[in-house]
Parts: sequence; C-alpha cells; structure tokens
Amino acid sequence: MTSILDFLEELEQTSSRLEKEEILRRQFSNELVKKVFVYALNPYMNFYVKKYDYDANGNASLETVFPVLDKLARRQVTGNAARDLLQKTANKLHPDNAEVLWRIVQGDLRCGVSEATVNKIWKGLIPTFDVMLAHKDIAGIKYPAYAQTKYDGARCHLYFDGEQVIAYARSGKVFELHNALTESARAVMNPGETWDGELLFYANDKSLAKALDRKTSNGLANKANKGTISPKEAAQVRFVGWDIVDFSSTIPYKDRLYSLNKRFQHNKPERIFCVASTIVNNEDEAQVFFEEQIARGEEGAILKNIKSLWVPKRSKDLGKMKAENEADLIVVDIQEGSGKYEGMLGALVCETSDGKVRVSVGSGFSDDERATWGTDLIGNIVTVRYNARITKKGGGVDSLFLPRFVERRFDKKRANSSDELV
Repeated sequence: MTSILDFLEELEQTSSRLEKEEILRRQFSNELVKKVFVYALNPYMNFYVKKYDYDANGNASLETVFPVLDKLARRQVTGNAARDLLQKTANKLHPDNAEVLWRIVQGDLRCGVSEATVNKIWKGLIPTFDVMLAHKDIAGIKYPAYAQTKYDGARCHLYFDGEQVIAYARSGKVFELHNALTESARAVMNPGETWDGELLFYANDKSLAKALDRKTSNGLANKANKGTISPKEAAQVRFVGWDIVDFSSTIPYKDRLYSLNKRFQHNKPERIFCVASTIVNNEDEAQVFFEEQIARGEEGAILKNIKSLWVPKRSKDLGKMKAENEADLIVVDIQEGSGKYEGMLGALVCETSDGKVRVSVGSGFSDDERATWGTDLIGNIVTVRYNARITKKGGGVDSLFLPRFVERRFDKKRANSSDELV
C-alpha cells in the first residue's frame, strides 16, 4: 500500500461488499489504517469544525494530525482558532494526506465502508452510540400504557452541559444547528442531562401548526448532520422530547415523563416541546389512538409501558403501531436502469445487517436522484417502505413485498437485522 488515500480509493472502486472486506483484511495489522477509521467513524469523537480552507504543499506525515484532532475533540481549541489550527495542519501535509484529513473531519472516508463492516474485520474497533429503540410490534405492552404520537422526524439525543447544547444523531454524529436550540435548552434542561426525542423542521421559525413533510424535514436534518445547513434553515428546527435518559436504568418511565412534563409547566421555550401522552387501558383504545394519528397525517403511534426502564437497546417495553412497515437497510450494490433510465440508477440492492433479508428497490426515486446517484451509495443506509416480508419456501434469503425507497439515512450507520423486520 503506497498511501492511505490509495487504500481508500481502492475500497471506493469496488461495489462488492466481499471485495471490500478482503481489502480490509489485507491491512489487518496496519495500525495507521485502524486509526483513520476510528477517528472518522467513532460516534463519540467530534471535532466541531467542518469548513476550513487549505493549500497543502508540505510533506508532514498523517500521524501528525491525530494530536491536533484530539485537541479539537477535547474542546481545548474551539471556534475560529480550531478552524485555523486545522488549516495550518493541513497546509503542512502532502496533498494526499490533506485529503484524508479532510475526509476524517467530515466523518466520511468516501470508500463505502460502514462502521459495521469495520467491526466485522476488527471486532469492537468502532464503539456504538446506543439509544433505546422500540420493538417492531406491541406484543410486550402491558395495560394501562402510555400512547404517544410517532413523528416522522430525525432521532436525536440532546445533551446540555449547562452552557451549550449538543444534538447527537442516532449514529452519534453531531447535528450542526448553529445554536438554534441552546436558548430553549437553558430554559428547561438541567446541566448534564440528555433528552431523547426527534428533530422536526417547520415552514418558518414561528409557526408550530405542522412540521414540513417528512422528505423536506429530514432533508434539512441530513444537511445539519453533514454540517451544510445554513443558520436560516437551522432556525426552523424544533426538538420534541419524550424522555430524560436515565443511564443508570433505575428510574421508571412514569417518573421520567413526569419530570419532563414538569419542566414545561412554567416555561414555553420557542424550539423545544414535550410529546403529548395519553393513557390507553387496552388494545382497542390503543387502536383508536393510532387511527387518530393516521387521520392527522402522522406516521403512527408508540406505546410505552408505564414502569419501563431506559436501556441502551431495543426493548419490548416500547412498541410501534404503523400503517406500513419500514426497514433501514444497507446498500450492497447498484443496478443500472434500462429504457428511460439507461445509464442511470435503476435499483438499489439492499440487505439487513445479517444478510438474511435482501431486496432490489427500484421505485421511489426522483429522476434527479436516478441521474446523480452512483456507487457512492454502497455501504450507506437507506429507509425502505414495504407491505410484507416474503419468506422463501425451503429456506434461503427472505425478500420484501412492494419495496419503495423513502430516504437516505445520513444519521444511521447500522442497518436493521432480520429479527427487527415484520
């Protein structure tokens, strides 16, 4: 291997997951390669700088960038000083190494390799950012239970340090929101708290009548996740909270929800609000609530056991009620179109994380998406809507009935497993 950039470009040039894994295995003992993946993909490592200019004309080694990145991650250097330090560091590098540094800072090595693939080669190399996830159905719900609206927003952990607020995506990457939520967080959050909820974007920074449609709202969330959102766009954001994260896993949800609601009794912050909760005493009442949400144009409902504890994994104490099924799958191949779409994107071949469900998704794309999307999608997560899971007689890989593309998931690094699909 002549350089890290050559290695990344070799990975980028193949669309085969197996070939990518073989390329990675050849570098199994290369500590520099492992370090590059850790700094680029570690969800707990944020550098708080996205944009900086540079004119690399030196010959400094790539190893020199990691102490600098550590300073940024520890907030020892911030703001314009952090940007200037990155620029100065990049200028001393060989252009190839400066390009690798840029990709690390962006959190995208542009080689179609996910956190899951890296951990398959180097077990546990990339830590996971864990959130509490709902079960695929309501089989584990014990009545009476809480019923809450299932929104179409971007999942978010909101952390308040007493001065500033940091919004984390489900992948652990930070949403750049230009401090749009900071003032509201100061009104209702205690220092050191993490709230669980969703980011929604509205038509302007005053109305709370209804969020923008899912594609538009989550498109803005994706821009925030990539650090390309403007301050004007960020001002449209709202955070709807439904939990105060209890990392000790000892406080029942009814107490956490009570504490959450209490914060809003005398405070009405502009950009943070609390999810409305209704008690349902049986499945019939839950169904009525669910149908009311669908009639309002919402995605569905979430049921939660009153005494449930927060856990960093999927829990049957939370259950989804949805009109259609959705799955977050990893793109493993691209199929070229034919006829009108010849030379363009025809379909995405997608799989669950364990490879037990595989499907070719050929609908749901705009003409612009078909014309501009290519092999860079491989290794990325997409949301696919479907009507039913198809189990092959005699065993084998399952498929999905009527799969339709919904959106790219820049905020996720892990696909659903087959066990999570209905």
